[in-house]
Amino acid sequence: IHEIKGVALLKGARGREKANLRSIEDTLLKTSKMLMKEKQIKELDINPLIATPSGVVAVDARIII
Repeated sequence: IHEIKGVALLKGARGREKANLRSIEDTLLKTSKMLMKEKQIKELDINPLIATPSGVVAVDARIII
C-alpha cells in the first residue's frame, strides 16, 4: 500500500480524509487467502475499491472460474 503512486491521497493529501489503511490491508490479505484456497478462481477484479476513514467498499467485482 505504501509503495503505490497514490498513497499520498490515501493518507489525506489535498484536503481529503485519511483512508483506513488497515481496512485496505485486511481486504487485500483476505482476498489473497480466498484465492489461494479456491483454486477454481482464475481471475478476480475488484474495481473500484473505495477506501474511507471507516473502511472499504467493493463497488463492483468480477470473478472468472
